[in-house]
Amino acid sequence: MNFLTTKNTFDVIIPTKNSVKTFSLCLKGLLLSDVPVNKIIVIDNSTDGTPEVAQKLGCEVIRSNANYSQALRVGAERSETDYILILDSDVIINKDFYSKLKNYLGKFFVVKGVHRHKINWKELGDWLFYSQLKEILALEATFVHRSTFLQLTESWEDGHIDAGGDAWLYEICKRLKIPVFFSPHVVSIHLTGDFRRILRQARWYGKSARKSKIHSPLSLVVKLFKSPFAGFLLIVRFKSLQLLPFLVNYQINQLWGYAFH
Repeated sequence: MNFLTTKNTFDVIIPTKNSVKTFSLCLKGLLLSDVPVNKIIVIDNSTDGTPEVAQKLGCEVIRSNANYSQALRVGAERSETDYILILDSDVIINKDFYSKLKNYLGKFFVVKGVHRHKINWKELGDWLFYSQLKEILALEATFVHRSTFLQLTESWEDGHIDAGGDAWLYEICKRLKIPVFFSPHVVSIHLTGDFRRILRQARWYGKSARKSKIHSPLSLVVKLFKSPFAGFLLIVRFKSLQLLPFLVNYQINQLWGYAFH
């Protein structure tokens, strides 16, 4: 499968919602990287000073009440380059992001590295990656073939998927055998929170790509502790009690449909 690449620059799509605390660092990381930027398109749904900061820094700002997945389509429709770089407003990309991934453009629909959270450590990120816990399948810093993306995500227009759209998209790619590439050697840094906070919090608009299931309190307890030694083994492996609440939150969110696919 070949994905057309005729341009050597990239439009960057950044959805924002009250991102004033991290946006400047995100943009600084982008401009210090080797990504050849054509223009930066910010799709904003903020009540803080994010759009003003974006405009001062030379971004094209589109004010919209679109949810996260819809915002990605708004940006993709406005962009002009064959591949776009989707970038979350709280992510600092690897300075060699482009040079380490450019050879895969034209061969893969999605081309990306992985990310780790600033306050977590390398071995936890490695564990998530090699255990296939799907956070690597988020679109937080990703080259995407624009026309293919628009074709695959046409149904997002009605807003039925919000922040869970990335997991949904990867599932579609797997089903249709659309090639996707990600590398553990291209590491971007997520600035906000840690894995436990992300698993705890509600989705951007309280929606999920998965349907929530209703469980009785007893069934939740049984399911949560179905592997009684899991928390102990993780603590021994990573030498940190922080992983026990991480495990608990991960299992709860798996049950309720808010976490990884």
